[in-house]
Amino acid sequence: MSRAEFITTQTESERRIGRRVIPLGVLYSIRLVTPLVILILAVFLPSIWKLGLVGFRVEFVIGLIGFIFLFVSSFPLERDSKRQFRKLALMCPECQSYLVFMSYNPIKSKTLETGCCYHCGKRVFDL
Repeated sequence: MSRAEFITTQTESERRIGRRVIPLGVLYSIRLVTPLVILILAVFLPSIWKLGLVGFRVEFVIGLIGFIFLFVSSFPLERDSKRQFRKLALMCPECQSYLVFMSYNPIKSKTLETGCCYHCGKRVFDL
């Protein structure tokens, strides 16, 4: 594989990952925020229930169920995102390190300069 082919393959891999994989930071943020929202809704629900406002009762219960569903569904989405990333990412043939999104990391970007894997040092492409 030449340097140009490597860059093309890497760019294509990054493009496919960007389209199919949900960023883990988004999923972790959902997991961090939804328990707080569920707690707030659960605390205010009895007071709304005592007031007898039927419209608010329904909205609060729907909101509570929705946020519980969002929290629970983040776990299989995380598993699927990790699986898709492993399937779509360009990897070193020797050590199976990921060779995508290297422009964000100065250590990993040395792979483009040297042609060797940043992790194991084996030749990935010919210069």
